[in-house]
Amino acid sequence: MRDLIVRRFLAAFAPDAVSEKTEIVTTREMDRFLTRGSRTIDPGFKQVLQIESKEVELPAVEQGQEMPIKGCRLLEKQTEPPKRYTEGTLILGMKTAGKLLEDDLQAIMKEVEGLGTEATRAGIIDGLKRREYIKLVKKEIHPTPKGRILIDAVTGSILASPEMTAKWESRLEQIGKGEASAAQFIEQAKKLSEHLVVDAKQRIEQLAVDPTQVKSKSPRGATNRPVGPCPLCQSAVLDRGKFYGCSGYQKNNCGFTLPKTILGARLTQTEVKKVLAGQKTKPLEMKKNARQFKAMLYLERDQLKFEFTKGED
Repeated sequence: MRDLIVRRFLAAFAPDAVSEKTEIVTTREMDRFLTRGSRTIDPGFKQVLQIESKEVELPAVEQGQEMPIKGCRLLEKQTEPPKRYTEGTLILGMKTAGKLLEDDLQAIMKEVEGLGTEATRAGIIDGLKRREYIKLVKKEIHPTPKGRILIDAVTGSILASPEMTAKWESRLEQIGKGEASAAQFIEQAKKLSEHLVVDAKQRIEQLAVDPTQVKSKSPRGATNRPVGPCPLCQSAVLDRGKFYGCSGYQKNNCGFTLPKTILGARLTQTEVKKVLAGQKTKPLEMKKNARQFKAMLYLERDQLKFEFTKGED
């Protein structure tokens, strides 16, 4: 202990330690080898404290100097994948997203603190768990088969680009300062939305999905029972829980739907079958602006129409 105290005292008056970082490039025919290390010029206080350098101490060499080859051996190693995210490290990753962007965009992402906010990042992760896109295995985040499909679907898409987030934040800042047009930004957002819808449909068609690997959940109350033919494409209209929808939505791009309730009146499967068969429903109790009335429903040119019962206007 006394020796350590003395050395510490003397080191305070010893000169600075001076070393230089060195990179040596060695060539042999077509092969190039890079050696990194340091070279001590003056050990200074390190000599007093007997501190050994943790880096490889390289000898003094000159450019063009020839060195004999003492031997060689081949090492076979495998790189290790990066550690999986935990909820904590994923939140940190969201906060620091955008490190690989250009300097100006990187500065924007740093200013807005990455993706999401302190209040929303944990909620985003909870949403992914609730929708079964990710699961926790010993605190590590693993994608589920459903999550892998989502990853394949958005990879390369503008939706997965922190650059888009940075540009939007930049434009919103300009709008706030009066340097850009809000109306123009909204119009651009509309066009982008249309592009995303078209792009999403194309990506879905290209995905190779094994339905046995992905559990599907039906909406609450959905029976998926056919209630009649679609007036637009003749595919079956199914009970989807909150509404009745055409089963040819993806195959035929058909968007025909009927509501479960309208103006307080509930459309049962029996009544929907009548409507799809070109008939009228029974008189249904409805209410609008505190006024109650009865009306029958029917389809006309694929649109739901009202026919008030006798005595109603």
